[in-house]
Amino acid sequence: MSDVDRFIEINASSFLEERRDIIVTALKAFLTPHAGRRVALVTSGGTNVPLEQSGVRHITNFSSGGRGSALTEYLLIRGYAVVLLAKKGSLLPFHRHFQRETFSAASFEVNAKNEVKAKPDVQNSMAEVVRAYDAARGFLHVLSFETVGDYLMLLRLLCITLRDNSVHDPRRVAIILAAAVSDFYVPWDIMPQHKLQSRDHDGLLLHLQNVPKALGCVSQDWAAGAFIVGFKLESDDAILKEKAIRSMEMYRLHATVANMITNYNDKVTVYVSDGSAHTVERAPTEEIEERIVSVLVSLHTCYDNNKDYNQNKISGLSQTL
Repeated sequence: MSDVDRFIEINASSFLEERRDIIVTALKAFLTPHAGRRVALVTSGGTNVPLEQSGVRHITNFSSGGRGSALTEYLLIRGYAVVLLAKKGSLLPFHRHFQRETFSAASFEVNAKNEVKAKPDVQNSMAEVVRAYDAARGFLHVLSFETVGDYLMLLRLLCITLRDNSVHDPRRVAIILAAAVSDFYVPWDIMPQHKLQSRDHDGLLLHLQNVPKALGCVSQDWAAGAFIVGFKLESDDAILKEKAIRSMEMYRLHATVANMITNYNDKVTVYVSDGSAHTVERAPTEEIEERIVSVLVSLHTCYDNNKDYNQNKISGLSQTL
């Protein structure tokens, strides 16, 4: 048993394990009508690390799921069937426009008949979002997680189901790992059962352990043969490129999307396993995720068409972008 499998066994909730067959059956039922399409598994949002077994307090990160939900929208537009594994309560495709500043309660008005309607200045953009949602809803399958243990358990289950699914060639499957996964956790066996009482402590000293890295399991086992994309976010520009490339090579990914925390909505660099790098910048009237998806779809097409690949390398990419 690998360190990742052992971590999942100890830290994933028993409720998910009990629902394993239901989850797999629902995923297979979703995939069957889309046998002719490419499929993407997108992970999105942050993970919680519980500090108590009761689950009152936890450590998390700033991820809202904005990137993963936007990537999902543009993948749907590009014709993919998408399985979205998203943090519970994070932003969701299409819904995100109503969950954040795009639209708000101020976007609506109530007339004399007590009917709620969108204000004229937002009607067209709101209608565009609703139409896009209606067109895509049959091609989207959403599952949710909260803790890092549950995330890894579901990721493993979904990847293996996609890998072993008879209606899709694994090469036509893209695994896009945009979730912000916790690096550290409190082991279950040393975690307090009940809520920590602040009056009983003069401050709180935590000793966290490293969450085992699952990227290698995804690329070499759980989703072997699929097109794998990792993400790397840093606050120090001096180490971003080195860490992105090292992660891609160490875990045998096909590409890594790298960005700084200071401008992640405006600029990213996509490092590719053929040694190339592609800078993507946001246009004034676009979301950067639209351009990221354009690059990733081109990469996936190149990978899918290149049946004679070696060690997950993508050849001929420079001619396709």
